[in-house]
Amino acid sequence: ASPSPAAPPATPVEQLLERYRSYLVVERGLAEQTVSRCLRTARQFLIAQAGERGELALERLMSADVSAYVLAESRRSTRGKAKLVITELRSLLRFLHIEGVTAQSLVAAVPALAGWRLSELPKGLAPASVERLLSSCDRSRIVGKRDFAIVTIMVRLGLRRSEVAALRLSDIDWRAGELIVRGKGNARDRLPLPADVGEALVDYLRCPRRCQS
Repeated sequence: ASPSPAAPPATPVEQLLERYRSYLVVERGLAEQTVSRCLRTARQFLIAQAGERGELALERLMSADVSAYVLAESRRSTRGKAKLVITELRSLLRFLHIEGVTAQSLVAAVPALAGWRLSELPKGLAPASVERLLSSCDRSRIVGKRDFAIVTIMVRLGLRRSEVAALRLSDIDWRAGELIVRGKGNARDRLPLPADVGEALVDYLRCPRRCQS
């Protein structure tokens, strides 16, 4: 009998996915259903990055590449699926950084689902109106600094009033540049912390009490 043909060598994508599977199962201890879903999202993302030649160059992966991919996916996905893609892609990016595939963590480059909410809402405020609203905050007083920070958070991250009101100082991870948003029930979303939002928060938090007057 003729020998069985040798199996074709695994592609760079499949090799990386096998390492990712091991990480999810051994390090994270995830259920098989969750692992399968994470691998499916990871495969789609990696194939998109490899392009027609099938060559992975993830050491050159940039924040803009990640953001562009997620935004493109959001246009053809339901809100529920988009939320899963965000979670699963962040998991992959965290793994890539831990493995040393990417020099820096690109988790914060994944656009927040909160930002996509704006496309579902009436276009109530034009950019010029937003600027006027921000300019109306008297930042020489602590109340104005607080209002400026609140409006900046709502505009930049698309959060609801209740979500902003529920924010705690411990929800801000300054080192990672992330913000934890508390939703209904026990739901929590980890969102990137834009620089202007962070600056507005710091300006308010550092304000001495004497500027209340």
